Amino acid sequence: MDYVLPSERELAKILHVNRSTVVKSYEELKIVNLNFKVYDHII
Repeated sequence: MDYVLPSERELAKILHVNRSTVVKSYEELKIVNLNFKVYDHII
C-alpha cells in the first residue's frame, strides 16, 4: 500500500517544525521501507 504525504515544506508548516526535521523523518520512513509518495504542489 502506498501512502501519499504532503511535501516537506507543507508538512513542516503544518507541524510548526523546521523543514530539516521533516526531511530526516522522510529519510527514516525510507529506511524502514515504508512505501510513500510525496504530494508536491505549489500553494
